[in-house]
Amino acid sequence: MQHLPQQEAFSYNKKVQERLSMQESVCIENAISDNILSDIRKFCIDFLKISSFDVFQDITTPRWFREGLVHQTEFVKQLSEEVIKPVLGLNDILIGDTAFCINYPPHDLHIDCRDFRVDVEGKAGIIGTKSVVVPVELDNIEYTTFYTGNQYFYGPTTRMRNGCEKLDENNETIEWQKSCGVYFSYDYAKDGMLNLDYNNPLTYDWWKENIDSEDGVPYSVFEGISIEKTHKWKPGNLIMFDSARVHWGGNLLKKGATYKMGLSLNYGHKE
Repeated sequence: MQHLPQQEAFSYNKKVQERLSMQESVCIENAISDNILSDIRKFCIDFLKISSFDVFQDITTPRWFREGLVHQTEFVKQLSEEVIKPVLGLNDILIGDTAFCINYPPHDLHIDCRDFRVDVEGKAGIIGTKSVVVPVELDNIEYTTFYTGNQYFYGPTTRMRNGCEKLDENNETIEWQKSCGVYFSYDYAKDGMLNLDYNNPLTYDWWKENIDSEDGVPYSVFEGISIEKTHKWKPGNLIMFDSARVHWGGNLLKKGATYKMGLSLNYGHKE
């Protein structure tokens, strides 16, 4: 897959911003029936090749089952057309993204936008518009949290890693992600993040209570970040937000869970 170098990719941010608007994030409760949710769970287990959930019982060992290109499967195409798009009132085209089942560390700050900069040949003219998260399963009755921020970044898929340059050095996973078209921002203001808020910072106590992942999502990544909404990670809900809106997950181990399973889907329109 051919994708643009980071500096060139970020140079298009303002042009993308001009074509989009900022809209409030939404969470539709109980949008997916139990029967359909069961089918999605079976799809994820098969797609992720999970043979046993026992591996998650050792909470000292990070476990990330994650596979992209779910949007190319007939199951997800049908789910999108018959369930997700009608419920959310979406008219855009499905352009990505991922099935996952994870425990630790939590998803860090990022945006998901597999647009024309990431897949130069396959997505010519496509701009990402909306991201949809589908919580599928959580092995605890107390729901974990999913956060959408007030900050926007009109780049392609990018992880926000302020203060993590040393932590990320010689990391094989990060190098692999870069080769797949994931970008990394270590200086939010320089790279063009909007709505940075240094006057009302998320406190260290908030981070300790909800994230507490020094080796994965340290407190430094939240510099200038504020919360738009806190959403329940509740199976059957649908969470939709602008693709350019920064978002992240809470530490599910703090809620007594050992894993969460879900789908992340990206939508866009062609210029």
